[in-house]
Amino acid sequence: MISSNEDDSYTTNDLLKKIDELHPSLPTASGIFIDVLKKNFKLAHEKVVEGDFMTHDMSVALDHLWGFIRYDKLTLESGNRQSKEKAIKWRFRRSLHVHFDKTLDDVLISFLRWSSVAVHGIEGNFLMNVNKAFRRLETYSRWLENDSHLFYPLSAHFEMNAQNVMKDHVQYNYDDSGRFLLWLDFSPRVMSNVQVLSSKERYCALVWIMHLMMFDEKAQRNGSIIVRNASKMKTKDYFAYLSMDMCLSYYALSLSACSVKVVYDITIQAHWSICVFFSTISRFIPARVLETIGIREDDGKEDFKWLCIDQFIPNGFIS
Repeated sequence: MISSNEDDSYTTNDLLKKIDELHPSLPTASGIFIDVLKKNFKLAHEKVVEGDFMTHDMSVALDHLWGFIRYDKLTLESGNRQSKEKAIKWRFRRSLHVHFDKTLDDVLISFLRWSSVAVHGIEGNFLMNVNKAFRRLETYSRWLENDSHLFYPLSAHFEMNAQNVMKDHVQYNYDDSGRFLLWLDFSPRVMSNVQVLSSKERYCALVWIMHLMMFDEKAQRNGSIIVRNASKMKTKDYFAYLSMDMCLSYYALSLSACSVKVVYDITIQAHWSICVFFSTISRFIPARVLETIGIREDDGKEDFKWLCIDQFIPNGFIS
């Protein structure tokens, strides 16, 4: 059984059209942004569907996933013009895997590992949900096709230059469990350097780091933890970091399209306005998701101890 998310998601272009049609006031923009988050949280943490195919064998899972893709592609290509246009997503023509010396098999494997659940008593102690991986991969393929105009073409040389400027803003390492730790520093000292980059350059750098996490084998197997030091940045400044279209695109990628398995996502030194904003949207977030999100006005040291990552904090991350 192949299930599609086509009717449950917005593309960035659809959202921008809605924004253009409405009065460009902050409440209107915030309302649409909240709606985006609601839909993407729904897609990000979908439940297992009855009839989903599961296996512990990667080769079997990979063959089935390719089969699902080919079946959906042939089905779409046999339909009307609009249906044929939807089939283009399966060409992966804007995929970034080549920049990381990866193949399309590697892309699919990352989604299969994202779909895995721990089960004791079977070989490998985990099962991969192939249908769930397909549903997520389908969302990702649509994101590539619909939003590639925001980042394509993206070169390794360009990213090296951007990441050199953002080296203190975006850092990563691993803990003793092999989890990928992503540290985002929004302190004034760091942001003064980042401001020389355009919104597109910052967006492209974030897209690049998300794909770095996607293709990192330790992150695939052990998950990742994302930590932001908001440094008391106000909500309006926080969301001005990216233009509206790029902000929506990035959240669509990170919440509901990429294969990054986030164990915990924490924001420290949050301004009270960010806390209020999160409190507003939290009622739309499933309880099991809220358990993986932390918004703290303090320095988060107690959380770091609980997560066993306090010894991996980069120098100067907490002032």
